[in-house]
Amino acid sequence: MEILLLWALVGGLLGAAIGSTKNRLHGGFWLGLVLGPIGWLLIIVGPDYRPKCPECKGVIVPGAARCKNCGAALQRSAAPPDRRTQRPPKT
Repeated sequence: MEILLLWALVGGLLGAAIGSTKNRLHGGFWLGLVLGPIGWLLIIVGPDYRPKCPECKGVIVPGAARCKNCGAALQRSAAPPDRRTQRPPKT
């Protein structure tokens, strides 16, 4: 029983570590906890929700005025869109 608990804890923490690199910390934790190595692979190959520079497509810091990779000026938005609160249009 202790081995299963330790396996789940390690799986969740490793999944969270992998998910944090793609801005999916909680998803990585739960997938790693429940699925173990399969969850880790799902996080690694899954979508990346970090903001990208429109010029060089490099990862940028949210709210930055310039891209740290290419130096292009970025448009500032009031708030980044939250994908969880958006609803599909009604048909």
